[in-house]
Amino acid sequence: MSGEFEIFELSSGQATIEVSVIGYTSFLFTTELSEGVMNPLRFELEKTSVALKEVRVYSSLQKVNEGDLASSITVFNNELRARQGQHFEDLIGLVPNLSYVGGSSRPRYFQMRGEGSLSRYADQGPPSTYVGIVLDGMDLSELGMIIPLFDIEQVEVLSGVQTSLFGANASSGLISFKTKDPSFEEEGIRFIQYGNHNSLTLGRVYNFPLSKKIALRVAVHKNTSDGFKENQYKSKIYEDKFTNNKDETSIRFKLLYNISPSHTLKSTFVVSDFDNGYDAWAPDNNTENKTYTDNPGKDSQKSQLLVVDNFFELNKYNVSWNVGLSNHETLHSYDGDWGNNAFWASNPYNWDTSIEGYSYDFFDAFTRDISFYSSDLRVNSSESFSDIFSLVGGVFSSTYEEKIDASGWLYQGLATALEAEYNINVLSVYGEVAYSINNYSTLAFSLRSENREVKYSDLNDIAQRYTYNAENQPSYKLSYEQHFGENLHWFVYYASGYHPGGINQNPYLEETNREYKEENYADITTGLKWITDRSKLDISFFYVKHDDHILEVSEQVDPNNPNTFAFFKTNTDEGYIYGLESSGFFKLNDRLSLRSSLGLLSSEIHLGNHEDYENDQHGERAHAPNWNYSMALDYAIDSSANLTLELVGKDKFIFDINHDELKSDPYHLVNLYYSKSFNERVTVGIYVKNIFDKVYPTRGFIFVLEPPTYEEKLYKSYGPPTEFGASLTYSF
Repeated sequence: MSGEFEIFELSSGQATIEVSVIGYTSFLFTTELSEGVMNPLRFELEKTSVALKEVRVYSSLQKVNEGDLASSITVFNNELRARQGQHFEDLIGLVPNLSYVGGSSRPRYFQMRGEGSLSRYADQGPPSTYVGIVLDGMDLSELGMIIPLFDIEQVEVLSGVQTSLFGANASSGLISFKTKDPSFEEEGIRFIQYGNHNSLTLGRVYNFPLSKKIALRVAVHKNTSDGFKENQYKSKIYEDKFTNNKDETSIRFKLLYNISPSHTLKSTFVVSDFDNGYDAWAPDNNTENKTYTDNPGKDSQKSQLLVVDNFFELNKYNVSWNVGLSNHETLHSYDGDWGNNAFWASNPYNWDTSIEGYSYDFFDAFTRDISFYSSDLRVNSSESFSDIFSLVGGVFSSTYEEKIDASGWLYQGLATALEAEYNINVLSVYGEVAYSINNYSTLAFSLRSENREVKYSDLNDIAQRYTYNAENQPSYKLSYEQHFGENLHWFVYYASGYHPGGINQNPYLEETNREYKEENYADITTGLKWITDRSKLDISFFYVKHDDHILEVSEQVDPNNPNTFAFFKTNTDEGYIYGLESSGFFKLNDRLSLRSSLGLLSSEIHLGNHEDYENDQHGERAHAPNWNYSMALDYAIDSSANLTLELVGKDKFIFDINHDELKSDPYHLVNLYYSKSFNERVTVGIYVKNIFDKVYPTRGFIFVLEPPTYEEKLYKSYGPPTEFGASLTYSF
């Protein structure tokens, strides 16, 4: 490579000039200028490869790099820069075998390898999380909708049974968010993004030292959008026809205090207010994003949380103590008939209130006030402890309190109001020992014993109180890893875990359906990790067996009332899942790189002799597609501009195990991201998501809704159509 260039309008005196070209070492020199004139200079840049950076994994018991972890994991860090104005739901399609169920304004219920909760309505029992959500070490399972990607340092998604590491809330996987730490430099970011659907995102980051030992980072994020649904009833009556809108605010303070050379304190305080509308369904199942509700719902969450993380470096041990406190107020409401009086009075429904004696109008709402406390005290051996052994030991405890206030059609329509509360106490003792057989292989064993107490009280019915105790629930993981040279790493593990049982909340269920047992897992996973200076490839094969599989069941009691659903859990005989997970990154040349992911999944449930199914009937899991994939080409146009073309796809899936004949269609989405930096301070970004405006479902219900025929149908809600916008980032 050769070229000539000139620099004009230089001032007299000393000048420092740096020349940077992608794929070459930078050239830096200092010279004296006389009257702004510099003598001709010839130099050569040495060609170099662009090496991959080792990535540290934070969601592990011991300090380890991604390439050394004996687990199937997907890590996002650099990719987050182009998605500062986005939400985690934009990353879901990039993770092998991860999906989510719609039915909320932001994803709440995740499925990993086909296993996960589908919903949790007011009368649906205690929280039952399969895929845990963690922010800076604090559990936010089912509450993670308040985490935007703005000023997030890293997102880690661990697949498979993780109960020996994180307890029952991670029985199928874990999603961990690591926020950016404060630094001792005064800096900041101003961010603005505007897109279609009147979407506006504002972000501010201020980072500054308070002293030589204390630094503070403040991140403020605000996102508003009309949403892509248009309410036809509201457009006639009111000016506001965008009843599926978003109004999201998040403020985060993070403090770093280097108390002494051996003691570091980090504290994260977050205040969030996500006041989102919820109006996502239509009786005519239209794909034009029209709704007809006269009582549109809400899906909101207000949260305040504090995480304090202490780290002590001792001679041969390191001690960490993570303490979390949080309060959450959630509201989920919806128009149960998805229409209005004029809509139901029109053809072909012809509902006549004077004849029927009542309006075809239903509405449900429930709030949850949640208080949560957790403490995780952990001791790790340091590098000076031993060249052969490394040890981890810890004690985890948590207290979860939830108060429910619900109105509408509850318990199959047999109740119209509910006031209740849950108290869940967890105490766990865990540990891990790793033995270095030689410089290239390690054998590790982790063990966790967990006690869980669940108390439920119906505040208006003293007879409806119960306590469920699960004592000394063991989970363990035995892993072996081998390095074949510097680039190739192989691992295999066997993990045993569980998902807690409980008692169904609905007092009108048959006695045989009130209690369900714990579910037990056996997970065998093996994988290869290949890392060089210019490429990275992970591939894992897994097989998981479930005994006493917990199945979420729903049934509609009254076909003339769309809200007479009963949700409860029951046990089937067993289940199996197997498949593979793969992700890769390849530098094709100094400008072009390829990122990819692939998930393959096969799932089966043996329903056994359950009364609602035929003997030994088999079925597949809901929201468990056989494949999902992503491919992205990153092109460095020059040292300041980058273009990413992304393709994301998912196979068909069933919505409900009771109706495995009704499936979605496979779909493929094309996204584009472009960024251009004009100097070290200003960056302009452009995004286009779902370029070809593909219609695809995220949730489906099969039930009876439409009078007068009351035919059972599949009703679907859909993902966003084409979204586009531009952003401006100013760094200072």
